[in-house]
Amino acid sequence: MLETLLALLAAHLVADFVLQTDWIIARKRRWWGMALHIVLVALMTMAALGGFSLPVLAIIVVSHLVMDIIKTFLLKDTVWPFIIDQAVHLAAIMAATALFPHTIAEGAWGQLPAAHQSIYFGALALLSGLILAVPAGGHLIGKAMAGYAAYSGAGGLPKAGQYIGWLERALILLLVLIGQPEGVGLLLTAKSILRFSDVNQTHLRAHTEYVILGTLLSFAWALAVAVLTQAALRHWA
Repeated sequence: MLETLLALLAAHLVADFVLQTDWIIARKRRWWGMALHIVLVALMTMAALGGFSLPVLAIIVVSHLVMDIIKTFLLKDTVWPFIIDQAVHLAAIMAATALFPHTIAEGAWGQLPAAHQSIYFGALALLSGLILAVPAGGHLIGKAMAGYAAYSGAGGLPKAGQYIGWLERALILLLVLIGQPEGVGLLLTAKSILRFSDVNQTHLRAHTEYVILGTLLSFAWALAVAVLTQAALRHWA
């Protein structure tokens, strides 16, 4: 059962946060843009399961399509619609898993030797953790901080904040997984030192608080994902 859940979750994360590019998002109001995304969802689901399961695909694809249509045409692009959207997708994944728990065992991956299956599921757990920590975390934190965008400052490198967030969350995930969580404290200290000069400048104080808030959200999310990923890797070790 857990294997099926992991496979469906990994497929969703790849389809929604890796393959769903800005180009696709900008065209989801057109029927072919939405269709392209749903086809990718179906393909990733089949690839992760290692086979074709009509009832599982029906649950995943239909629920994903309905929720994405609602989100695209009726909801705003803010943090709560994003959370609701992902919660609905997760609920569909859990429902499909509960109704058809042995789907993964019936596919190609389920026919592999036990040692190879452990490697496959470990890879899925690591991939899921990386996507959750880095691009998915970036979307969540970016939308959560959107209300403070006026204090984000200007004149920096294009998308530098996004890339810094990606790198710091990836580093946190790596540090926890290799058993060096104390490195997270050093990373936080280093980033705090870089912002220290702004604290005493009144006109930069709001920007500094914006950066600190975003940093703490980023670190908290990455740590939570790292702990879950570590537990998953231990389970399939």
